Amino acid sequence: MLENKADEAISYFKKALELNKNNSAAHFRLGMIYSRTGKLAEGSEELKKTIELRPDVGFYRLELFHLYKQLGEKAKATEELARAIALDTGIETTLVGKE
Repeated sequence: MLENKADEAISYFKKALELNKNNSAAHFRLGMIYSRTGKLAEGSEELKKTIELRPDVGFYRLELFHLYKQLGEKAKATEELARAIALDTGIETTLVGKE
C-alpha cells in the first residue's frame, strides 16, 4: 500500500515539475520520496537540484547530508552538514539534542 502511495506522490510531483521545472519544493519532496523508498541515486539527484535552486535553505542541505550518510559518502556528508549549519544554526542545536 505504501508503495502505491509513493508512486502516486512521485507522479504528482513529476507533473508539478512539468509545469514548473524550477519548483524547489517539488524537487525536494520527490527527492525525499525516492530516498525513503530506497531509490537513493534518484533521491540524491533531486536533492541536488533542490539545492541548485535554493542554496540558502539549510534544511535542504541537511536532508542531502542524511542521504550521503546512507550512501556511505562521509566526506560529502560532512561538507553538506557544515553548509547546513552555516545557513541555520538551529540545525546544530537539533542534532545535538538528538544525541
